[in-house]
Amino acid sequence: MTSKRNNLSDLIRAKTITGEIIRSLDDWLRLAPPRQGEAHWRDFRSAKELAQSWLRNGEPAMPIEYAELLRSHRDTRSFKPTVGIAEMEIRIDEFGGPRNSDMVVIGKSGRSKILLAVEAKADEEFAKTIADELRGLPPNSNKPERVARLAAGVLNRELDPSLTSLRYQLLHALAATAIEAKSHQAELGILLIQEFISLSVDFEKVTQNASDLKAFVQTVPGWTDADLSIGTLLPPITLNGNRYIPDDQLVMIGKVRTLLPLTLGNRQLPPFGFDKKRRQFLVDV
Repeated sequence: MTSKRNNLSDLIRAKTITGEIIRSLDDWLRLAPPRQGEAHWRDFRSAKELAQSWLRNGEPAMPIEYAELLRSHRDTRSFKPTVGIAEMEIRIDEFGGPRNSDMVVIGKSGRSKILLAVEAKADEEFAKTIADELRGLPPNSNKPERVARLAAGVLNRELDPSLTSLRYQLLHALAATAIEAKSHQAELGILLIQEFISLSVDFEKVTQNASDLKAFVQTVPGWTDADLSIGTLLPPITLNGNRYIPDDQLVMIGKVRTLLPLTLGNRQLPPFGFDKKRRQFLVDV
């Protein structure tokens, strides 16, 4: 039975708070597909598994992993969701396209309004490094200005070579969390990393993701000595801010892990192979 505390009933919506209601996996794929559509909608991969985690009880409900994480902090322990928005677009500046958050959840803990911005990963990397984002751009590109603004607004740093190994997606995501939380007048915005683990993932890539996340977190002022482990929330901070990123919005970051046995539900078992050199099973996904 689904807990009433976590139940969103018919309040999972597509892309915007007034968007069409999502009640099933078919709805999710039709109304809020991943960027590459059905090509990225596969068992054991993050896009589909995020949807599965919200619909695992047969009706929309916040995953228990989120509830357990939020109960670990006094400011979030009574969180009750009111709406979830799949593939929500968040505008971060006047340049380029918006950020697509895999899921945005809005609710309350006591009298405080809280916004969660979910970034789902299996072993997919956190997109490109800042160096790769800036490589080979046309002369009239706005990307260098955008990245420099994000570095100043989030990290309170000028863009220099010491930052170029950071994953741009994480910089982008934390800024967007603060922006969207402010736009909804939320007291707190939380960037939530949801990691999906099964025998189908490449564990070297999972380990690299953990290293990339740690490197980013420890570059953010206020979290430089922080250790973000599974099931933890880092303490709230404010960002340096700029014209678009608020400097008075409290933000946190947390991480949860969802374990996916290969026999779970109606998932199609991917083909196995064995890499003798690496001494591990490999799965064609």
